Amino acid sequence: EEYRLTRPDGRMIWLENYRAAVKGSGQHFIGITQDISSRKHYERRIKGLMRELAHRVKNQYAVILAMVRETNKQARTPQEFESLIQARITALARSHDLLVHGEWESADLEKLLVAHVEAFGLADRLQAQGPAVALSAMAAQYFGMAFHELCTNAVKHGAFSVPEGRVSVRWEIVVDAAQENFTLTWRETGGPPPQQTDNPGFGSKVLHQLMPTAISGSSETELAPNGLIWRVTGRLSF
Repeated sequence: EEYRLTRPDGRMIWLENYRAAVKGSGQHFIGITQDISSRKHYERRIKGLMRELAHRVKNQYAVILAMVRETNKQARTPQEFESLIQARITALARSHDLLVHGEWESADLEKLLVAHVEAFGLADRLQAQGPAVALSAMAAQYFGMAFHELCTNAVKHGAFSVPEGRVSVRWEIVVDAAQENFTLTWRETGGPPPQQTDNPGFGSKVLHQLMPTAISGSSETELAPNGLIWRVTGRLSF
């Protein structure tokens, strides 16, 4: 039998009781009672994680379907489609690896950024600076997608396309009226001047539509002479 007990100090605990009848000169019972509060806590934790996982899997279906749809519009050949969609899904999985380590609760912003830049073998040309930030699961997913798209663009057209190009990513948090206002800036230097595109693709939608919703904010892109600048602002108090 399992039952709850309120201790004299007001703390509620779970107990589990075992009883066995012993026959001899007279029938009597032997009982063992043990505290199973820790086990109950982890059972609740596992159930909560399973519900969260089911919710996130449904979200992932929607995200991947959107990726497939938009990538299909962008790709000019089946081979290009396969290459683009494989890279984007792999990037999504990379963000999930960090979330798994954080028990699906949060992911460290700097580790997420470095993981996506390292995937291109360019971590030595990245300068990252900012306070420790624990991103929510949804924010980690969309930040990861944004970093992947920025890296891909930088490799093809921006700072990472030439040996002397560099990327600086800085972020800051300003607390105002019990709210954490967050700003992150991706700044490229040393690369060719960025060009305006007349047909924005999936990457542009990630940077200017999906990504800002994760922190209830907004973003902007500046085509500076020294390289592309992308800035996102929002709040971290979800």
